[in-house]
Parts: sequence; C-alpha cells; structure tokens
Amino acid sequence: MAFACIDVSYPNLLQRVGWSANLPPEMRVVLEHAAAKLVASFAQTPLALAADEAIKNLDRNLGNILWNGNDVAWVDHERALDACPEPMADVNKLAALAVMSGEQDRIAAAAVTASFTLSPIAVAEAERICSAGEDSAGFAAVVSDRLRHLANAVLARFPRPSDLLEEIS
Repeated sequence: MAFACIDVSYPNLLQRVGWSANLPPEMRVVLEHAAAKLVASFAQTPLALAADEAIKNLDRNLGNILWNGNDVAWVDHERALDACPEPMADVNKLAALAVMSGEQDRIAAAAVTASFTLSPIAVAEAERICSAGEDSAGFAAVVSDRLRHLANAVLARFPRPSDLLEEIS
C-alpha cells in the first residue's frame, strides 16, 4: 500500500526560518527556538499534538510542518502506529517543541482539551474507508484504545510541576 499527498508547494518550517546544517550550531539553536515559538502560535498545534499522540506519530519535527505564512499543513506520518521498523525514542517531538517555546502550560492544557474531541467514531469511519489495508482493524483497535487514555498520555509528555509533599515521605 502506498500513500501520497497533494504538493501544497509551501516550505517546511526549517526552510521558512532559514535553518541549515551548514550554519554555526549556536545559530541553528536560535532558529530552532524561533521556529518552536512559531509552532506554539498555530491554533492547530494542540489538536495536532493530541492527534499525533493518538496515532503514535512521535516524529513531528520542523521538517514535517509546512507553513506559507498563513496556512499550516501537517505532513509525514510514515512513523505513525509503529509502522517504521527503526526504533525511535519515546518522545513526542511536537510536545518537545512546545516546551522549547516556553508555551508548554498553555499548549498542554489545550492539547488535553483537544484529546477529548477526538472521536472513536472517526476511527471506525477511517477503518471502514481503509478496509482494504493490511490490518486496518488492528490499527483501529490500537487507536481506539489509545483514545481512552489520550488525555493522560498527552499530559505525560510535558514536564510535571514538583510536588511540595514529595520529599516529606
């Protein structure tokens, strides 16, 4: 099975901010932080983060977000549902960008809220549409199960405040 998308012809965020591997490391860090702040400003970011967590698409990096200065497109889901054979660190990169931006509290709260809007009905409809796929029922079951605990999974991607009573015991 192959997947494709329409070429939306706008640059990814790395291109948009002028990031290049040839830049000095300190300049790359500055540009990554600027791009993270830009991602934090997108209204769709919390929903994208929750959806990525639901389908276990942890590799949402700056090269997978397209932006033309107005519209944003979220692309590259090849690692979703553990489809990629290469092991990956269990880090939701979109959540890491939110932390880098300094907007983690706002985005975490909005992503938790967004997680409650993701419906198992949509998962069942996707399964029905994709029923010719290799294991659409298996994937649908995995995603439906993840939806039940999605708010907690999203919250776990962000640093927790220290518990003042933690050291007493």
